[in-house]
Amino acid sequence: MAKKVQLSIKRYNDTENTWWQDYEIDLKPGMTILEALYFIAENVDGSLSFRYSCRGAVCGSCAMMINGTITLACHTQISALLPEIIKIEPLPKFKVLKDLIVEMDNFLEKYRSVDPFMLNDLHSDKETLQTPQNRKEIVNSVKCILCASCHSACPLTAFDEDYLGPAVLNAVHRFGFDGRNKDAGKIIQKVNNQNGTFGCKTISRCTDVCPKEIEPSKRITEVKHRIKEMSYKGR
Repeated sequence: MAKKVQLSIKRYNDTENTWWQDYEIDLKPGMTILEALYFIAENVDGSLSFRYSCRGAVCGSCAMMINGTITLACHTQISALLPEIIKIEPLPKFKVLKDLIVEMDNFLEKYRSVDPFMLNDLHSDKETLQTPQNRKEIVNSVKCILCASCHSACPLTAFDEDYLGPAVLNAVHRFGFDGRNKDAGKIIQKVNNQNGTFGCKTISRCTDVCPKEIEPSKRITEVKHRIKEMSYKGR
């Protein structure tokens, strides 16, 4: 007889009603939370809504709160959470659109505001090379999958709507520390304020929940140091 697993999922609909709904399904070997949600949506309750894409902790779409911890559903083994009833909720601090789907527009607008892209000489016929040492500087920050787990966990984002948040500031590290980027200095200066790096209090909840182990709080500290270095040099 197959082992059963119980899931309690926080539901939300367009009438702004919220409720907890319980499901009991058969547990399969190696089953993740995302696979359990798939099973429920396909076989039990087709009205259940959630985001997903890659199933491999690469796209960042399935970030949610599972048993009080912000994490990726595709990265969470059910066997590690038993025998308790598994409670699943949408990402905190985001407007809920339906069930486990949250509104990401404001988060992505903040991301775009720091110009998170490379700018170099498009007319050059030479490759824009990166040194091994420079690559090591950004080896962690390039791993970000924009799951917004860190943004959701950060205490400051709850009461300061203008604070950019750890994911955006990590993007500044990734593109601001890249030696191939002609606009690196400008990107870093964009967060030389209280809404940027100096709004961070280094509580490090972002580091606790990051599924890619980027340690955003350390990356933010490195950006702060780079800003100070640039100010000493008059840049």
